[in-house]
Amino acid sequence: MLTGRDAVHAHLMKHEPPVDLRGAVLYHCGPVVVKEGDGWKVTAAGPTTSIREEPYQADIIKRYGVRAVIGKGGMGSKTLGALEGAGAVYLNAIGGAAQFYARTIDRVDGVSLMEFGTPEAMWHLDVDGLPGDRHDGRARQQPAQGPEQSSGQELEKLVGAQGARVREASLRRVRRCVGARAFSVAAELFGRARYASAATPAAGVA
Repeated sequence: MLTGRDAVHAHLMKHEPPVDLRGAVLYHCGPVVVKEGDGWKVTAAGPTTSIREEPYQADIIKRYGVRAVIGKGGMGSKTLGALEGAGAVYLNAIGGAAQFYARTIDRVDGVSLMEFGTPEAMWHLDVDGLPGDRHDGRARQQPAQGPEQSSGQELEKLVGAQGARVREASLRRVRRCVGARAFSVAAELFGRARYASAATPAAGVA
């Protein structure tokens, strides 16, 4: 799997790729990477919002034979048409799960275009078990629910009950800091009213 954000996509529109992209998986991601001995270790690898690459993606799929694109939030009609024409797929990754995704990376096989900086370089990653929802060229351009809502639901499935307990504890701490009313208003604004009630302490508890 190869990573690519804005700088990589813009580069590929004018230059040949540094590696053969035929049959490749291209991940919209600017990973957090640290040096480890003679190699590299990815500590966070969450997806970038894919619509940023809409001006480039269809041409890159057609020109270089990319078979799968991974990112967050879906893409536009031009890219969906290119996916259908090439028999390729788009995989919708989970926002807010950067460290989880990092754990699916077995090793860093190399890096290209490092002159763009660490987040914008093209990282060559060997991965195992990276999850994503599949969408082909016939997929709806706009999902029935927002990407953040669906991503949150998927993340809850992954982290399970332990993650839910950590989340609720964090929300209770936030509520104590900002006050009950301010917390409830913020929760409503962000569509998280159910968390407001879950984070409300029992009577007599500060």
